Amino acid sequence: MNHTASDAPVTTTVSALSDRRLLQQLKRLTAVEHQIEIVVIDHLRELERRRLYLPLGCSSLFDYATRELGYSEAAAWRRIKAMRLCREVEGARERMRDGSLTLNSAALLQKGLEQLKGLLSHVDPHLTLGQLVERVVREAVERHDPARPPRGRRTGSRADGVAAETSAPKDAAGIGAAAAPGSAAPAGAATSPAKAADCEHRSATAAKPPGATTQPSAPKAGGGRGRQRQAAPPPSQVRGRAIPAAVKRQVWERDRGCCSYVDRCSGRRCGSRHLLQIDHVLPFALGGSAEPDNLRLLCAAHHRHRHAL
Repeated sequence: MNHTASDAPVTTTVSALSDRRLLQQLKRLTAVEHQIEIVVIDHLRELERRRLYLPLGCSSLFDYATRELGYSEAAAWRRIKAMRLCREVEGARERMRDGSLTLNSAALLQKGLEQLKGLLSHVDPHLTLGQLVERVVREAVERHDPARPPRGRRTGSRADGVAAETSAPKDAAGIGAAAAPGSAAPAGAATSPAKAADCEHRSATAAKPPGATTQPSAPKAGGGRGRQRQAAPPPSQVRGRAIPAAVKRQVWERDRGCCSYVDRCSGRRCGSRHLLQIDHVLPFALGGSAEPDNLRLLCAAHHRHRHAL
């Protein structure tokens, strides 16, 4: 069999390069690699915007990247996080393009921003990542700027008031000082809530006459009835929008506890177990019943996709 020059191993081709040529080619390939990463990220961003992974039987972009594109879970996670950073933070895409921001650093930055956004959600639930970056940078500059006085030395600051209160001498009664060993507590001294509750319990117990017993409280009406497992009602009795619990269990066991969406082209089933919901094959508004034959398990993503069609 004849071998061409293109069939030669890469190591042989690289080993034949001169030092200067090797450095030049590696620098050019690195630049091309950064360009390809940006192109891949742009394609992932557009694919997520169109939600093209849902008709293919994938419940999320991460599921599509691992099952269809062949990425490992770590590689898919890094590219998706970097894609969302470029989408939400201005200038991130340009930094990745020129190589000053690596793929791994972009993924870790996006993860940290999402965690910080969750911690500040009670302050501003509509805070975007771009606004969050501006806030973090502004607070960091104010904290580390040597031109600004330390917080503890600012005039009228809360720290000065705390320090003044701490350094103030105690009164003659010695409030807050520890009692000497063996000395009795002064009259009117504060008692902890735990000790007060214990003393009250002892007083109530001592006040009971000898031989008195505490009567058990009467059971609540209808107690224990909810623990009995009900049998599945006949199909003729399953009416209305509400689905009986027995019917839900039957649908869950039939669909094996995972999403039953199947791609018509490839025949592949989604199989996701995340945020499962029960869907009416024939919608209830169009006369669909709550019988098991008209119900199926769908993940939240495919449930939304199904009603968006």
